[in-house]
Amino acid sequence: MKAKALERAGDAAVLAGFAAFFALGGGGLAAPLLALLLFFLAARVRSAAGARAVFLPFASGLLLLPMRLFYWDRADFAGRSRSLLLLAALFALAALARRRRWPQRFLRRFNGLSLKRRLASIFLACELLFVAGAALLTRAGVGLAGDEPHYLAISQSLARDRDLNVFNQYFRGGFREFLDVETLPAHGTWGKGYKRIYSYHLPGLSLTLAPFFFVRMPPPLLHFLARSYLGLFGAALAALVYLFGLRLWRSRSLSFFVTLVFALTAPVFFYSFHLFPEVQAMLLVLGALYLLLYKARSRAGAPLWAGLLLGAALFWGVKYAIFVYPLVLGFAAVWLAQRRWRSALLLALFPLLFQALFFLYLHAAYGTFSPSAVYRGMLSPEQSAAFYESLLSGIPLRLRLETLLDFFFDQRDGLLLYNPVYFLAFPGLLLALKNFRRYRLALLLSLPAALFILNHAFSTIRAGYCPQGRYLAPAAWALMLLAVAYYRESRGRLFRRAFLALPAYSLFVTVFQALRPFTLYQPTTHDTLVRAGRMFQEWSNRAIDLPRLLPSYIKTDNSGWLPNAAFLAVFALLTALALLRCRSGGRPRQRALAPAAVFLAVFSLASLFPRLAATDPQLVPGPRGLPCGVFFDPAAARREGTASWLVAGEHSERRRVRIESLLPLKAIELGLENAGQEPLELEVRLFDRPAARELLAPAAGVRVRLAFPPCKRVGGRCGYQLELRGRPGETGRRPAWRLRLSLR
Repeated sequence: MKAKALERAGDAAVLAGFAAFFALGGGGLAAPLLALLLFFLAARVRSAAGARAVFLPFASGLLLLPMRLFYWDRADFAGRSRSLLLLAALFALAALARRRRWPQRFLRRFNGLSLKRRLASIFLACELLFVAGAALLTRAGVGLAGDEPHYLAISQSLARDRDLNVFNQYFRGGFREFLDVETLPAHGTWGKGYKRIYSYHLPGLSLTLAPFFFVRMPPPLLHFLARSYLGLFGAALAALVYLFGLRLWRSRSLSFFVTLVFALTAPVFFYSFHLFPEVQAMLLVLGALYLLLYKARSRAGAPLWAGLLLGAALFWGVKYAIFVYPLVLGFAAVWLAQRRWRSALLLALFPLLFQALFFLYLHAAYGTFSPSAVYRGMLSPEQSAAFYESLLSGIPLRLRLETLLDFFFDQRDGLLLYNPVYFLAFPGLLLALKNFRRYRLALLLSLPAALFILNHAFSTIRAGYCPQGRYLAPAAWALMLLAVAYYRESRGRLFRRAFLALPAYSLFVTVFQALRPFTLYQPTTHDTLVRAGRMFQEWSNRAIDLPRLLPSYIKTDNSGWLPNAAFLAVFALLTALALLRCRSGGRPRQRALAPAAVFLAVFSLASLFPRLAATDPQLVPGPRGLPCGVFFDPAAARREGTASWLVAGEHSERRRVRIESLLPLKAIELGLENAGQEPLELEVRLFDRPAARELLAPAAGVRVRLAFPPCKRVGGRCGYQLELRGRPGETGRRPAWRLRLSLR
């Protein structure tokens, strides 16, 4: 009887939830359509209890009632309701997939394919996803970011000038072919000779992109094609990682899972279709490792090809020498001890040849054999000595440690907040050291990756305008190797389950950032003073400000930022807990509460409280000269130095303007001017109430004064919400108008 009562209560809650979505404006027709779709799918679930579990997330429609307690305006509430409906649909779909065992069925079918078909499927699927990511970036208007135009400058020089002198590209306007800007500061140093400038960046990546300059094409098409083409290397890397998994773990399912997580989450996913050398360099190093570990005994030429790949990596960046030298010396030493003279000689041949070519390039370009000339140019002996002295002893230890912590924890460009799967590499390292005999090879191969990370931390170099985790990307394979070591060796069921569950968050971040690509570019370099990560700003709401709760290691004094110490303590605690033995994973009911806890946490961020645009506030003077923050959604073009904006182009029919002030405003004055060529009808709404309606002829203007406007509290500030709606003209042209704000 008790079970039947619970079933009836659940059914009633689901029906009430659907009714709430439909009646309170949360889903409109989306709620019944989702119900029909899921009913069709759930009908195939054999048990009635299973079908009920599929629909249970839609009982969350009842949460619309407490959401109305935090009402902001109609548009905000509708958006939060839609996010709640989407959240319920995702959890229902996950429950259905679990009941129908879709992942197990897919793995069984995939694992039954031949190896060639599995590799081809992985390659094609990854390439299609990378092409989709490149299309989303290009469609969103993301131009070349950070170092990307400078790699194309080298490509253009190779294709057009047949040399590495990029003077024409920077000082004779060659860059305008692939970048729509007036000037491009040179990334390079002056070399020997007249008008010779050589890039900081070595030509490996640029050589692969040079064919794109054999024909001329407009920049957006060039950007898309180049990004899609680079995805081929990322797809090849995914197939190679799958091959490694099969060799290392003898498990097709685990190998596929690791490949999925590695290739489709940060940092590898986004660097696979950005114009950066990390993925290609990683492919060279891992390709050489695969030949050395698994082909060197059976194929006489494998050491030679491995040496070719490792030696070539030098031309993708001087920093990759940290991988090249230890691997070549290590394998050569082992083979010499085994009297395999020929293999050792073949392995060292190409690295020595490429090293000689690199030194010849340095001497021809800069007149020196010092690798630092790539970044510093032609230095005198005294200048070289001063540079190395400042690098070794002129940087405080605190800055080196903060740089290392930034790579992992910073909310703008740290890796773990975007892909927490790699956290398990740290307890995995400890377990691998404990089982050294079993994991000695993995530890030795991971040593160059550790040196690579520590070298960048020692130099305090930070990533600029590029996706998160740039300096960890070439070492991501070693981090994943240690994370899998933890999964295989740990006896703690909770964290073993975390290894399988955390990728869901990481994949969600990938999708979110692909749809909102400007959240990818968050530098922490010396000229960055903003702590907040844009993605976490967009996830925040009026009550929960995530950037204030997350660590930050920008290049300033971070001693007073409390989340830094708190996260380090949590990190140490979780690492200790991950190493403990846990016999029981909890009772079934307790384990069933985990999805509910995740649902409520996401609901609190995405739906419960008003979600107000908090990025890029524009300051204007307010009462008593105090600054007021103005937020446009979507953004509008501001006339520099004034409180005037031009609203035109896409989405100009409706623009929301939020104002935050330290003191209540006595009046909001709006100067409205028709900037189009047709009569314009403009409606002004304050929150949900109509405030004014004006009909403006072309070039005509009007002033609208809102006296003692009502406000709503945003923390300790006063918040005001304006919505301006413009009707397009008879010809269907989008309206355009100018807005001037005066706050008193």
